[in-house]
Amino acid sequence: MSLHEISAIFVTHLHSDHLSGLPDVYASGELTRLAGGGRTKPLELWGPVGIENVGRGIELMFTDNNRFRLSGGEITKDAMNIVTHQISEGVIYDQDGVKVTAFLVNHGHVVPAFGYRVDYGGRTVVLSGDTAYSANLVEQAKGGRFSGSMCCNWKRSLGTVTLGLCSSIL
Repeated sequence: MSLHEISAIFVTHLHSDHLSGLPDVYASGELTRLAGGGRTKPLELWGPVGIENVGRGIELMFTDNNRFRLSGGEITKDAMNIVTHQISEGVIYDQDGVKVTAFLVNHGHVVPAFGYRVDYGGRTVVLSGDTAYSANLVEQAKGGRFSGSMCCNWKRSLGTVTLGLCSSIL
């Protein structure tokens, strides 16, 4: 998949390690000459309270870049925009056979933090971002074909998720 084919991004929470790649997707995906066609519509960001600040910040950061590229015919005007969607638990997207359900996960003091269940074509993928054990995640993952979580072992821990715990859940 090329960057210009990415039209929507679902953000689990607003930590820098989950946001720092967004400017590249935004700015590189809109280039028409360099990206094999370029994104021609706004990039959509779905995420928790504060996602609108992320979108506006990226747009502000690239204001002058976009002005130059627009005048040079490298991007379209619509591709310069970011549309944000502040989410809560429940179905947040249901179009073209793709249904995305947001659910809360345990990320310590980071509240809210979300996981996503994506249903498409009779298959289910569940993504949690970084989380400690969460009964809500277990419930959402039931019947799924794939479940992915980001795990790190920092000094300050959200909790311990062992291979034994994971296998007993699945």
